Amino acid sequence: MIRALIWMIGGTLFLSALFAPPIYSGLKMFMGDSIWPFSRVFDRVAMVCIAALVLIFRKDFPLQPVKAFLSKARFSKEWSFIPIGIVLSLIFSMLLLPSMVDGVSLTWNPKTPSEIFIRILKVVPAALLISLLEEGFFRVLLFQRLLQGASTWLAMTVCSFVYALAHFITPAKAWLYPGWSIDIGFRYLVAVGERLFLPGVAEAFFGLFLVGLVLCFVIYRVRSLFLCIGLHAGWVIALKLSGFLTMKLPDFEYAAGVGRRYFLLMSPFTWISILLVGAVALGLGSLCKSRGLIGCSQ
Repeated sequence: MIRALIWMIGGTLFLSALFAPPIYSGLKMFMGDSIWPFSRVFDRVAMVCIAALVLIFRKDFPLQPVKAFLSKARFSKEWSFIPIGIVLSLIFSMLLLPSMVDGVSLTWNPKTPSEIFIRILKVVPAALLISLLEEGFFRVLLFQRLLQGASTWLAMTVCSFVYALAHFITPAKAWLYPGWSIDIGFRYLVAVGERLFLPGVAEAFFGLFLVGLVLCFVIYRVRSLFLCIGLHAGWVIALKLSGFLTMKLPDFEYAAGVGRRYFLLMSPFTWISILLVGAVALGLGSLCKSRGLIGCSQ
């Protein structure tokens, strides 16, 4: 699977860089200046490429391991670990928020209880879906396969690094298309890669790396995908609510590499909070596992 994953990533980048520019140039001939940014067209071409490569390499990504972690027998025993995980990571994260509202960078954005409730209703389904997809891939398909050929620590490190990196491969929306040439798509990829070196990325990257490590530890020691989904969803909800309940002050600017989305992940207090969540989750999960409340090891 690892080799197939490398081929898929490399193939997607190569094919997208090759085909996106002529497609964009063709669209520009018909649409003129009203055309979308090149970054959006590149993303759509990349989605088509990766869909085609998934079909080609589908045998290398069997879903049986994910199905085993989500079996009916395990769901009946472990479903409650989803809300438990959400509450755990959400509480630790929101307790941290007042320390971030320092009157220098952030201030409170007053909201009524009904506005907060409606926001939560909108955020929770998306957070659960994101968590299910990411945990199914990173903590089950990728991490479990890495464990077959590497030490536990190396597997956790590689999986967490890839997990963090995936969140910072983002479109270069400000990049202006200069016109078609054989290498223009690859020059755009260089611009995307350069975004990894923008201010704030290193600190926020480390925060997401810690999140990945905690989730790898949980699934390795506790063997519950449901707990990982809950913890992950709680962190997603916390980030969304933090952005909803606060606003930046006029004289403050977010670091160019993280913006508002990952601003909180830059703080050492956030890193400590992530580790505390992991410690509590491991303790709780191990206790429940010893009492038979979590399915047997895979």
